[in-house]
Amino acid sequence: IRDRFNPAKQISHYPQRGTFRGFRRSSNRGVGTRNHVVILAASSAASSYVRKLARDCSSLSDPLQNVDGIVAVAHTEGGNPTKPNNIDYVLRTLAGFMVHPNVGAVLVADNPAGWIRNGLIRDFLAENSYPISEIPHAFLSLDPGFEKSLVKGRETITGWLDEVNSAKRTLQPLSELKLALQCGGSDSFSGVSANPLVGRLAKEIIRHGGTANLAETVELVGAESYLLNSVSDLQTAERFLDFVENFKKKMSWHGHSPEGNPSGGNRFRGLYNISVKSLGAAMKKDPEVRLDFAIDYSEPMKEPGFYFMNSPGNDLENARRAGLGDTRQHPPQSRSRSRFDLGGYGHTLPTRDFLQTPSRFRQPHQRRRNRRIETPMLGRLHGESRQRLSPTGQRTEDQKEE
Repeated sequence: IRDRFNPAKQISHYPQRGTFRGFRRSSNRGVGTRNHVVILAASSAASSYVRKLARDCSSLSDPLQNVDGIVAVAHTEGGNPTKPNNIDYVLRTLAGFMVHPNVGAVLVADNPAGWIRNGLIRDFLAENSYPISEIPHAFLSLDPGFEKSLVKGRETITGWLDEVNSAKRTLQPLSELKLALQCGGSDSFSGVSANPLVGRLAKEIIRHGGTANLAETVELVGAESYLLNSVSDLQTAERFLDFVENFKKKMSWHGHSPEGNPSGGNRFRGLYNISVKSLGAAMKKDPEVRLDFAIDYSEPMKEPGFYFMNSPGNDLENARRAGLGDTRQHPPQSRSRSRFDLGGYGHTLPTRDFLQTPSRFRQPHQRRRNRRIETPMLGRLHGESRQRLSPTGQRTEDQKEE
């Protein structure tokens, strides 16, 4: 690759940039598309607490015009008394959630039974210069009495609500928008429908000075030449290839290879090997767009451009990476502000924004003021007129709690 590498130029920016309505935070945090109060579990040992507290507090935001909800962020890590082997990833992920621009305030709860405690998170934030001082936040250690901790948590959240509600959506440049791209169960049409379409959307965001984030390392094996056809520099290309090779090596430790990636549903719907699946998945990068950066899981995206983020193909873990690098319509994966979940036959994860190939089942959505942008690609492939959709080719509908 060194002998034949030639750096590429990024697609040109528009002379006039578009705008969207968002929540302007500090210069260190950027602009969010939502305004949540987050209750974050330091470890899995506190997960039941944050879920219960979020349920108990959910109605507090109902009368507040500018608060999109009070939500729990629970996870499966760090609840044992021994140090996790993925501690760097976990701490970076938790820190990304805390300072994400979609977050108006955050309460972190730990449990003495878990290895990851509040002090460890606080030290990590300080050592890595996360702008936690710019957001209302508190750390709470669970008392022996569960109910007592619930009362204390509710009091803390109630005290923040007026301040969080004082934030207003204002016109912001599209250069502040960061989009995370996520597969949601591919089929044989994804590579010629939903994936190229969202690649085109990501290209438009790049042309407005914004950022897009492609991930799922194992689902790009076999498509390396396409991804590396247009790259900013040799270091980025080599880092991408290093991530791929490291993924293959770790899979081999367990007697597996990327060939085992296509699921039964993938194969049933025509994706019979990893190369076919990867070539379709790679279409989320438009051929005119340059790969600017290759970063590890949940590393912040500090500059605009098109990113690859090293991550697994598992939907749950991959969805989390989008919030942490700073993508902004998804609550905190690399702190992505927006996420498009591209599906053929769907998965069981709750999601907010997606494009789909055939019709898929409706999933639970957030409680209030959510809208789904849906492009029913199967109808388009069968020749359905664009005029049957909206003028932009998109069907938009309010989402109601089911």
